Amino acid sequence: MGIIDNYMKNLITNITKAVDNSPEKSGIASVVLTGSLGRDEGTFHFDENDNLVLDSDIEVALVYKKGCKEQAKILKDKLIKSFKEEMNPMTISLSRVENKYNFNYSIVKPKYSSIFMYDLYNGSKTIWGEELLKGKDVIYDKYEAKRIVANRIGELTYIKHIEKASNKQITKWEAKLLLAIGTAYCIAQNKYKSKYRDQYNIIHGDSSNIKIS
Repeated sequence: MGIIDNYMKNLITNITKAVDNSPEKSGIASVVLTGSLGRDEGTFHFDENDNLVLDSDIEVALVYKKGCKEQAKILKDKLIKSFKEEMNPMTISLSRVENKYNFNYSIVKPKYSSIFMYDLYNGSKTIWGEELLKGKDVIYDKYEAKRIVANRIGELTYIKHIEKASNKQITKWEAKLLLAIGTAYCIAQNKYKSKYRDQYNIIHGDSSNIKIS
């Protein structure tokens, strides 16, 4: 087992232990690892002492049962305080996951899914509780191509001009904007896949049809 695989194994074990040791677990149906770590595309580096350091934040979806949102919020706060890594939990209703809703309080199933929900079913992994992601055939909305680029432009503008972030952070968000443009291309071509490696292969395969001006 490689050093990154071992790190991730220990991280997931520690997350599940934290959930198991929390009284709030009774209100949780499932815990899902999402984002870059859910896609097995986390970013790491070695520090000056050759220790492996996780650069990516840990995006975890706490899927709460009906009437148990408050328990999920308490567990969310506990997880943030319990890990030295940047923990980014989110709370999602069980009804939303089971019915493929784009929002927690929806009552009508949408015709198309947001990219976030598409990635939840196709680029994430259940690490605790009930497996809710299998057999979910979701169709993403092509409008998400515009939304994802617009969001990254907004985020970059904010950290650059309002937050006055460091050059390193600005470069990081500029890279995220470039990735979003590639993602938008895949969405617009109806070829989108959750993993960036798959998106790269799609764009590389279409390179003869892409003009850069």
